[in-house]
Amino acid sequence: MDYLMGKAASLHFVDPSGNVDPQSLTAFYAVLNGAVIGIGALTQFLVANRFISSVGVTRGQLAGPLTLLMAFSAIGIALLSSGNQLGAVFFFTVLAGLAVQKVIRISIYRTSTDLIFNPIPSERRGRAKAFKETVIEPTGALAGGLFLIVSGTFGLGVLISVSLVLSVVFLIWSLKLKSLYLDSLVHVLKEKSRFRFAFPSTVMRPTPSTSKRVGVVSDLERALDDQEVSVRLLAVEVASELREPAAAPLLVRRFRQEPDPKVRATMVAALGKLLRRRSDSLGALEPSLDDQDPRVRANGIEALA
Repeated sequence: MDYLMGKAASLHFVDPSGNVDPQSLTAFYAVLNGAVIGIGALTQFLVANRFISSVGVTRGQLAGPLTLLMAFSAIGIALLSSGNQLGAVFFFTVLAGLAVQKVIRISIYRTSTDLIFNPIPSERRGRAKAFKETVIEPTGALAGGLFLIVSGTFGLGVLISVSLVLSVVFLIWSLKLKSLYLDSLVHVLKEKSRFRFAFPSTVMRPTPSTSKRVGVVSDLERALDDQEVSVRLLAVEVASELREPAAAPLLVRRFRQEPDPKVRATMVAALGKLLRRRSDSLGALEPSLDDQDPRVRANGIEALA
């Protein structure tokens, strides 16, 4: 994406003699970086937390690969529609794709990445973050630099095609990691709350027995009684992701007893999924509209909508 931006900008900012205008090009990148940082900060403060609270941390991770896939798709369409001409249409398409991708990366995607480490026990969290920041991120930067070096040897059509393939692989791998992360949530929840926490599969057992439903509610209730906020958040998120309908009545009862607003907001978002096809969803979600916390009210309005 950076290479495409540099290519398009070098052809867009030229002096009357047809050469690259360094002053205009430098000013353009200064404005671009300032706008991206400013919009990214606003997105972080106004959108990121509400978005992740509504869709969950695991779905927040899909914002990165989806943004890249849509950006490269739009760039490819712009290149084909202009007859492989790197004119104004191509320039503004690359500009929009790069700007949106960078804003999402420094706000929603980075926030969801950081939140992934919250459920990890404290004795392992430092090692996990150190591995990410000292091994994974530098390796990614090195791979990106090498890719930029060899990009000039390929035509733009080949480069965009390869980028599309990499974006699809990134999305598929993120979807795979999403399911693996849910398994890890259940494992961490077992460690923290020290009881067997397992929901019956609604796919394998479409009509679970009454005793099984009682066991599920009992397990979830013990998790919601835990003193750690992270454990309660894990319990609600796992119940929401696994679509366990037996958890809905308990979440409705425990909503007003929950002191932490973030947990209440997550409960409302989960209830919006669990009660989607039930006629009593209005009565169950109505208390969220009177809550003092704006995140809870926003999630309640979205769930009702």
